Amino acid sequence: MSDELSSAASDGAAARLRHRDMLPALVLFALGAYAMWEANAMSVMGRVFPTLASMGLLLGSIALATRAFIWQPAPVFAVGTVARPLLLLAVLIGWAVFLPVVGFVPVSIAGALLVSLVAEQEQRTRRGLLIQAAGLITLVMLIALVFGQFLKVNLP
Repeated sequence: MSDELSSAASDGAAARLRHRDMLPALVLFALGAYAMWEANAMSVMGRVFPTLASMGLLLGSIALATRAFIWQPAPVFAVGTVARPLLLLAVLIGWAVFLPVVGFVPVSIAGALLVSLVAEQEQRTRRGLLIQAAGLITLVMLIALVFGQFLKVNLP
């Protein structure tokens, strides 16, 4: 009986290590450690942001691995689970292709609106869609203003 219990416990631990979030946690941890190592070669002021970003990656990976080890969700295979990520990837690729041709503002507005439509989970009212579109357009224009005018980044 004790052999069965130890076997079940080891199977549970092995299943937790094969959790779908464990590999991303390890990749994030490796990226965070590499970023921290690279930040040490920078000047004191130049390493502030890379150090903060790498600490965020390290803490996020630890949290993700802890959650993956503690919580075991049942596998869910819902309709459209493959289509939505593929559509989001298509929008991202389209944004990258059309960015140098059309320009940052129109392509980013179109991309943001398309992503919001693809990612939509529930039916929204016309008023809600207009508010969301206005917010996305305002956000893109604000990003273009800050980066293009104040930070002098050459936007396509």
